[in-house]
Amino acid sequence: MLDKNNLLSFLLLLALVFSCKPETEQSIKNQKTDSIVKIELNSDTLNTPLRRSLNPFRFLNTDTIDFTGIPNIDTLSVQYLTLISQKKITKWRELGLLNERIGIKNRLYAISGFLGNKQIIILDVNFNKDFSDDKVIAFDRSTRFKYEDNLEPRDSLSSFLIRNIGFEGKEPIETALYLKAFPIYDNPKLDKEKYLRLVAEEKQYYKGDFTIDSINYKVALDNTIFGATILIERKENKFKSLSEPDSFTYRLKDTLYLAKNYYRIDSISPMFQTAYLKTLDIKEKRYGFRKGYKLKDFDIQPIDSINQTSIKTLLAQKPYLLFDFWGTWCAPCIELTPDLIEIKKSYQDNLNIVSIAVEPKLDNVKRYIKKNQLDWYHHHIKMNPKSSREKSQILEDLAISSYPTFILIDQDQNIVYRGSGDALTDIKAFLSKSLK
Repeated sequence: MLDKNNLLSFLLLLALVFSCKPETEQSIKNQKTDSIVKIELNSDTLNTPLRRSLNPFRFLNTDTIDFTGIPNIDTLSVQYLTLISQKKITKWRELGLLNERIGIKNRLYAISGFLGNKQIIILDVNFNKDFSDDKVIAFDRSTRFKYEDNLEPRDSLSSFLIRNIGFEGKEPIETALYLKAFPIYDNPKLDKEKYLRLVAEEKQYYKGDFTIDSINYKVALDNTIFGATILIERKENKFKSLSEPDSFTYRLKDTLYLAKNYYRIDSISPMFQTAYLKTLDIKEKRYGFRKGYKLKDFDIQPIDSINQTSIKTLLAQKPYLLFDFWGTWCAPCIELTPDLIEIKKSYQDNLNIVSIAVEPKLDNVKRYIKKNQLDWYHHHIKMNPKSSREKSQILEDLAISSYPTFILIDQDQNIVYRGSGDALTDIKAFLSKSLK
């Protein structure tokens, strides 16, 4: 039997044991919550900041597959749209994931034809190869949809929900894709086959908001057969045009830098209702080409010297380094030459400039430098900037796709600014504030 002292000790021990357990569970729970950022997504079909994805249907020889419910119309073609990229199919097959139990739908069949003054379109959205139980879409024969400048009529068209199966790792998941189908050609001189051809606009767009350390962000993403394309920006800012050099898209599993921390785009729910960011335990800044990342050190060969120099060497001389990607063929680059000269003059004690000319002929670059007395570092990449065959490691590493592009880095090789033509105004303001 326990005396009073032993009973008191026993009760204290019980209290300690049971009080510790909830704290441990709560601690683990908070840790998991803190490491995951949950983003609720809403569907939208208008005002997408992302490119509209158009994919053409392909013509099919109707003798190879038995269809039912084909209407009796004047001129007819059977076409199909690929819903899952061949790269994904190959990968799933190599992993042994595809079998008869997994009902992957890789082709959406459609009929396009003429009946009187109407063009008739039918999509086999229930995938039973029977067109009699599907919705008939009828356009006036004169109606044509242009990709460039006729968006409003297309926005009024009905979207079809296509449900399919994909894989998250090795686990099958349900996926959803919204698309529209319509004829896009508007040239009456085109042959009949091209006049019948359909295109699909995969136009499902999702948006959401989230907050990290009191900073509000917004996200936009789409869903195509090539996977989700993702934009993330501060909520008060507009999404940048995808043609701008400081606008970058992300993919699933990409790493991004937000509120002084690194996050991975970890997952997106199958029906695109939720996206998740996972906090990464990275203390040192990663190398990359976006603002907030560190720039890798690489060598530069000045065109007027036989000796190479490096980023670290230039930053040891002055606290900031400005890269200017340009060419004599680039009119906006030429227009900004006086601004670069002004920046060099105003901040010459604290700023080195490296102009990297992407140009087939070095002589054109040398003449322009001499004529305008551009007295800073110059590097030449001998290539045609419009060529898809020619490659440059610097341009690939820094994701240079438009000109001019300006990248400003600090003494620790951090990318503090990246932008296009109007970026020089912001760079001047940044340097003026930073060097006070």
